[in-house]
Amino acid sequence: AFEDMKTYLLPLVGIVFGAMIAFYLFAILFTTPAARMFPKVLLPFGLAAAVSFALAWLDPNKWKVLAASVALATLLMIVLMIIGLRMENRSDWRWALVAAATLCVCKVPSWFAHMRRIRVA
Repeated sequence: AFEDMKTYLLPLVGIVFGAMIAFYLFAILFTTPAARMFPKVLLPFGLAAAVSFALAWLDPNKWKVLAASVALATLLMIVLMIIGLRMENRSDWRWALVAAATLCVCKVPSWFAHMRRIRVA
């Protein structure tokens, strides 16, 4: 029963937490001047890292899926932003940087949890 829960429930938990993190991250990105943005974005990125680590700790064999589930909402919103900007014949490479940072913040702690659990087991 626990194996089924890990298979279906953990990615769902990652998506829910990822959506909350994306909401908070986009609120910061749209309301904060660029000069004061850096310390404020540490909280949502730290939450994403912690959630990715915790989920991968619970199921180390699916660490890639769990990390991607946390990053999914943010990446989807960024893709929609880039599509909207391209439709207006504008481009903003900073959104690609936010997407890359989000993916790294979710994948690296998840990989660390995976490696630590595999070594312990």
